[in-house]
Amino acid sequence: MIADEHEYQITCRWAKCFQEAVDKFDDSPRKGVSRGMRQIIRAGLEAKLSDLLEEIAEYKRLKADPTAKPKPKEPNPFNPAAAYCQRGLRRRDKGDLDAAIADFDEAIRLQPKLVEAWYHRGVAKGMKGDLDGAIADFSEAIRIDPDDANAWCNRGVAKGMKGDHDGAIADLNEAIRFKPDYVKAWVNRGIAKNKKRDFNGAISDYNEAIRLQPNHAAFIRNREIALTLKAAEVNEEKIKEMMAQLQSYMHNTEPGHPAERIAAFG
Repeated sequence: MIADEHEYQITCRWAKCFQEAVDKFDDSPRKGVSRGMRQIIRAGLEAKLSDLLEEIAEYKRLKADPTAKPKPKEPNPFNPAAAYCQRGLRRRDKGDLDAAIADFDEAIRLQPKLVEAWYHRGVAKGMKGDLDGAIADFSEAIRIDPDDANAWCNRGVAKGMKGDHDGAIADLNEAIRFKPDYVKAWVNRGIAKNKKRDFNGAISDYNEAIRLQPNHAAFIRNREIALTLKAAEVNEEKIKEMMAQLQSYMHNTEPGHPAERIAAFG
């Protein structure tokens, strides 16, 4: 952890050096050094850069709020698979989904039980619209770590997008069981129930989402739709129209860091 302004300036200079090293790094094979080894070296540089940037961000956070508590930092020995996974996350966050998936592929090749790689590859595939691929990756993440609420939730979202609302609800039930305050799971279960015309169940789930995250416009709007459909005798065309409105709000239910959301999933 950075102790003072002097150390902060030094860390910033180191981060700049590592950034330049990453930007200029040549992956092409050299005499005596395979391309694979050079890729591992690059991944190590990127992992160190990521650590430095995290330290800088943490120092700024603590400086801005003197009452804040430092985040615990666990030892992070170099792990090539984890380094590929981290680079995949950065590429995914920038929208380079094919390159991100390639990095997650390599992470899985190096460490087949690295649950984060399976999970984040599933997110990237979902963002590309490959719902079957996303479901397969989330399923493998769940097989490795059955308590992973994120994998349960996002598999449920993918199933819902494929029209399997019963399957979606079953997975979202598990996500909520493992993480009762998981807002994304509550709101997406509400969406699945709404699609099944279980309006009472949908309203209940939206209420919980709003309790956990008050004043969220999309959650409130979804609840309004469920209340309207429940209260009124509407014709089939009106139901389709309102369901279409609900769908549009599925795409913006959880603002936040891209690593923690699948925008197209809701």
